Amino acid sequence: MSPEQKQKEFMALLNPVYPKIERYILAMTHNRDTAKDLLHDTILAAYQNFETLRSREAFLSYLFTIAANLHKRSFRRRKFKGEYQEETANEIPDRGTMPDTAADIAIMYRALDSLSEPIREAVFMFEVAGMSLAEIQKIQGSTLSNIKQRVARGRKRLAELLGVHE
Repeated sequence: MSPEQKQKEFMALLNPVYPKIERYILAMTHNRDTAKDLLHDTILAAYQNFETLRSREAFLSYLFTIAANLHKRSFRRRKFKGEYQEETANEIPDRGTMPDTAADIAIMYRALDSLSEPIREAVFMFEVAGMSLAEIQKIQGSTLSNIKQRVARGRKRLAELLGVHE
């Protein structure tokens, strides 16, 4: 396959699923700048290894798997980076959301972080990225029943943590 053909085919597959992978990565990282970096790294890795993709129908799963693996790798490497500097952090201008919305978002992220990784990942993919249970099953390599349980348990636990009563 010529480089031009590879690029055209890759972009044809990427464009329709770009919003889903973007939302998933943002939900995973909790930070727009980190999400942008991870999104770019994911797309680059996917493009570089595009020839290894066995089925074009699995492209979204391919992207989600790469993103999850890159995120986990960067998470493990964070412990080797410098310490948090309060003074430096306070000098960074805030271009984010309104304080009341930011507080709600922070509460939600803390609640999500209390879930186990497989459950949190399943909830992200289902609720934030809008993936089907079958797509999540392919990515997580579990049974469909197990994925349904993870999403249901995640929702229930989040409702408990956030004080939402049905």
